[in-house]
Amino acid sequence: MITNFKKRCAKISRFTFEYHKYIENLDYEWKAVQQMVSPFSCEVSHEYGLKGESEVQINLPIQYTYLCTFVTAQGWTPISYCKVNNGRCHFSALGDSVAI
Repeated sequence: MITNFKKRCAKISRFTFEYHKYIENLDYEWKAVQQMVSPFSCEVSHEYGLKGESEVQINLPIQYTYLCTFVTAQGWTPISYCKVNNGRCHFSALGDSVAI
């Protein structure tokens, strides 16, 4: 089967020596957030032209959702999180190969 799908970056983060404060109060007990939040990294996907957006309807009583990519030999790895607002979560600055 031949497709036009091209594997590309879904999100881009940059590690820095600068300390970045988080505006949002996050629930650090939530395991997925712990993996993605570091005061020495920042999200730079928009600087590299990643403009994809996706919105998902959530019918569960949860605070956060997260977006994962599949990494061979590692399984599903979280790359972004989103706070659920009125039953919806919105992911932005995504690569064009992200499918939800």
